[in-house]
Amino acid sequence: MFLLRVVAGRYARRAGAGIRRAATPERRVFSPVFHRREIGFAEVVQREVQQRKIAVFGAGYIGLVTGACLAQLGHEVVVRDIQPERVRLLRSGEVPIHEPGLGDLIARNKERLVFTTGLEETLAGAEVAYVCVDTPPSAAGDADLSRVWSVVDSLAGAGHLRAVVVKSTVPVGTGARVRAALDRAGLGHVGYASNPEFTAEGRAVEDFLAPDRVVIGSSDAETARLIGELHAGVDGPVVVMDVESAEMSKMAANALLATKISFINEIATLCELTGGDVEMVAKAVGMDHRLGPRVPRACFSLAITRRFCAAGSAVADQRVQGRSPSTSPLRGATTSRAVSSTSSTGRAGGAVQGRSRSFPPSAAAAGLASSRTFSRIAPVAAARNALLLRIWIFPPR
Repeated sequence: MFLLRVVAGRYARRAGAGIRRAATPERRVFSPVFHRREIGFAEVVQREVQQRKIAVFGAGYIGLVTGACLAQLGHEVVVRDIQPERVRLLRSGEVPIHEPGLGDLIARNKERLVFTTGLEETLAGAEVAYVCVDTPPSAAGDADLSRVWSVVDSLAGAGHLRAVVVKSTVPVGTGARVRAALDRAGLGHVGYASNPEFTAEGRAVEDFLAPDRVVIGSSDAETARLIGELHAGVDGPVVVMDVESAEMSKMAANALLATKISFINEIATLCELTGGDVEMVAKAVGMDHRLGPRVPRACFSLAITRRFCAAGSAVADQRVQGRSPSTSPLRGATTSRAVSSTSSTGRAGGAVQGRSRSFPPSAAAAGLASSRTFSRIAPVAAARNALLLRIWIFPPR
């Protein structure tokens, strides 16, 4: 028996004893909020958790973290990837991406975590299918959803599924198109949910198992409850909203993070001109309860660190730019992404021009990539290329 608190309305806000805003009259959506810390939800569901069989499509960054963490929560997970070499590495215990704790998690749950290239093996007995494939930007800047549609098409004969969940970063409106595709394939009885990831490189496992929030977008109460049950044992609030709001939450979070980093980069430039210390400034600003302690540090200090340079990584840059297809009404919307992109790129160039003379003959730059196959271009990569003859780059171990 699940303990939950149901809130009817578009918005849910946690404040003190749980005061929440009432439903807006123009639009009502199913919006339960599970507050584990407030009502002991985690302790209850951990004793009654029901093991599910889950199919995860994509053994990339999102797919591996999702599969390993769901297995850690007690579920049987089959992860499928179309690259035989990647599957071979994972079966041998070698993780092709660098993420602290991920390798140990995969090894610890090897009895419940299977890697394969076969479609039938992946879907056999599965109740939930997670779509975790990459959505790289196209040459035009749009999100390339070809891999998403390939997975959706492959589900045509999987009538035994209870739900399909898209965790890949997709433009707003993708969920409605996936729902329509499932209906055309005779899977109208299968639920659909958007479950965007909010993990940071270098702490993805921690962010999955102890997140700030788990966002589930679904208009179907039964599907929302099922996906909520899959996260039993996760130490964080689960918020359920409509699909479009969940998709927009991902875009908004990425854009705001990039904007904050770009802003502190501009402050770093001003500090260089005035003699201020941007680290001290960021610390002082972060002590303001209205802003929070996680004010990003300047990206391009002499010691480059991935943790505080999210907007300078190719993954974050991809997630902020090119998210709306050319046919979307969002395509012409003015957002902060252009400002953030220009700022981070300019900061990279400024770092090269302003600091190149002060580098020692040999310098090491950490955090430029998280995968041995990573090849996307980012502002940090541009800075690296400009100093290619002077910097030795070592992959993380």
